[in-house]
Amino acid sequence: MGNVKLLPIKRKDILEAHGIFFSPGTLRRWHCQGINRQIFTKVGGLLFINFNEWQKLIAQKTRLAKKTA
Repeated sequence: MGNVKLLPIKRKDILEAHGIFFSPGTLRRWHCQGINRQIFTKVGGLLFINFNEWQKLIAQKTRLAKKTA
């Protein structure tokens, strides 16, 4: 298994540097509502995005969009 890259939800600057342009509030809401739950990880009470899972999700959604277009 490769290295896991966790990005803190509360750091909008870090999220944007990695191409994630959703607000921390939106991401927290997704976590609470169980939306795309595979991308979230909690460590010590802090919420993170697993960047590897984020990239997989984006690739999957892109393939689906191309398929239906």
